[in-house]
Amino acid sequence: MRVLRLILLYMLFVLNADIIYSQETSATLSGFVYDKSTGETLIGANVFFKDLGTGTSTNVYG
Repeated sequence: MRVLRLILLYMLFVLNADIIYSQETSATLSGFVYDKSTGETLIGANVFFKDLGTGTSTNVYG
């Protein structure tokens, strides 16, 4: 019985570790991407954040 309690307690700590140490990985980015030579907004331009390992593309407004 004591071994069963220890196993259950261990599982409780292990399964809760993900919840305790997890972080939300969403963010909001806003702005425009312009062509340097023409000044026009770029539709569908890829924006990538190397440090975060994530990226997105611009919409129809650039």
